Amino acid sequence: MSKALLIFAKKPTPGRVKTRLVPPLSAVEAAELYRCMLFDVLANVGQITGVALHLCYGEGGRDYFEATMPSVGLFPQEGDDLGERMAGAFRRAFAQGYRRVAIVGTDSPDLPPEFVERAYELLADPDVDVVFGPSADGGTTFWG
Repeated sequence: MSKALLIFAKKPTPGRVKTRLVPPLSAVEAAELYRCMLFDVLANVGQITGVALHLCYGEGGRDYFEATMPSVGLFPQEGDDLGERMAGAFRRAFAQGYRRVAIVGTDSPDLPPEFVERAYELLADPDVDVVFGPSADGGTTFWG
């Protein structure tokens, strides 16, 4: 398999995820919302065929993700900031032999799988090094 999809995630621990939603949500409710978003992302991207799924877990998440998602590969997030962690995840995936790698987060539970599939199509062109996609919250989604 030449394609990998890396999902950046944290263990849904109250007080550690979706903290900007507290209040109006409680820390427990925010963690449950995050957990639901994570599983929605996995359900959506799980529809994509011919792609190896890997969850890039944050600090303290390995045991949780091994227990709850045993069929998904695991990569630790390594680095001081998000950019370093993403660069490290790309390096790890390319070092394992993947030729086309995409990263998605858990804040896009309704990301159409077709968007990711289109990114892989574009990355098949040897003249294309990276693909950036729009994000409804004004940010950017990117694949490399």
